[in-house]
Amino acid sequence: MVDRGTDVVGVGADTLEIRRLIGSRVRLYRVMAGISQERLGEAIGVTFQQVQKYERGGNRIASDRLYAIARVLRRDISDFFEGLEEGGDWPVLPCDSRSARLMKYFNAADGRGKAAIFRVAQGEAGCGEEEDE
Repeated sequence: MVDRGTDVVGVGADTLEIRRLIGSRVRLYRVMAGISQERLGEAIGVTFQQVQKYERGGNRIASDRLYAIARVLRRDISDFFEGLEEGGDWPVLPCDSRSARLMKYFNAADGRGKAAIFRVAQGEAGCGEEEDE
C-alpha cells in the first residue's frame, strides 16, 4: 500500500480531502436550502459548532448522521459523494456563502431568470462561451 502522507496521525491525506469535500458540500447544500448551522444542528441532534466542524472537514461525519443531514437538506445521499469514484481530481464546489446563495437563487429562478443570471455572470467573467443547453 502506498502511503500518500498524513495530516493527522493515522489519517491519510486522501481521507482528509474526502472529509473536506463532503463537508464543503454539506455547507453548500445547507446554504442553498436557506438553513442556518444552528437549525441544521438542532434537526440532526448536534450543536452548531459540530456542524461547523463537519463543514470544515475537521470532524468526520458518521454514515447515520450524513443520512440525517441529507434528509434535512432534501438531498440524495449520493450528492455528497458525486465524482469521488473517478479518483484523485475531485470537483471543488463553491462553499463560500455568496457562491452558495447565487446557486440557491439560480435554482429558484424560472427558465428566463436562469438565462438572465447566466448572461450576467458570463458577461462579468468576460467569457464568450456559448450556453450549454
